[in-house]
Amino acid sequence: MKKGKRVNSKLLKKKKEGKKYYRILVGLAIYAVIYYYFFRLDTIGYDIRYNIFVIWLPILIGLLCIGYYRRNYLSKTLKSCNRLLDQVLTGLFLLLLGLIYSYFSFGITSKLIWDYTNSLITNKSNTEIYQLSVEKFNKGSSRNSSASVGFRFQERYELLQAHRSKLNMYWNSEPHNFEIEIRCKKCFWNKYLVESWQIIEMD
Repeated sequence: MKKGKRVNSKLLKKKKEGKKYYRILVGLAIYAVIYYYFFRLDTIGYDIRYNIFVIWLPILIGLLCIGYYRRNYLSKTLKSCNRLLDQVLTGLFLLLLGLIYSYFSFGITSKLIWDYTNSLITNKSNTEIYQLSVEKFNKGSSRNSSASVGFRFQERYELLQAHRSKLNMYWNSEPHNFEIEIRCKKCFWNKYLVESWQIIEMD
């Protein structure tokens, strides 16, 4: 009887723990959505240092922190797999889950800090204006998804997202007949903080 109670107690504990981490994941997803819709700043330009220090490194640090915090759970879960294939598949699944948690927490926070810091720095910068040829108008995959306009800046392909209504009139137009005028300010490294942009029809 006591053994049965212990088993039930363990199962109950696992369910509670599962619900707790599910709520954390949902909360982090909401945090990410709030950032993308209300706080994210558009930038253009490419610099490998941005990818390393703002994206990859925070996600890696987050993954290591999550792995250390959940080391006992990870060890028990992998040891419970009888076959090597099961261990590999379970390990890959846990790694993917860890990456999702890390991106939604450490990755998004890193981007938020980056955006806020750049907004402070560029307050004293001069506005630069670029007129660039449009290469593509993208409708987005669904009605609720963002549309975007594609162009080349500093020899690299860039996208600026917009509400579909802003680009509705261009879906059946030839992109090369238009230019995008971008008002932006130089921020860290080779990145530019976009203040505003508009589509201009070429003469």
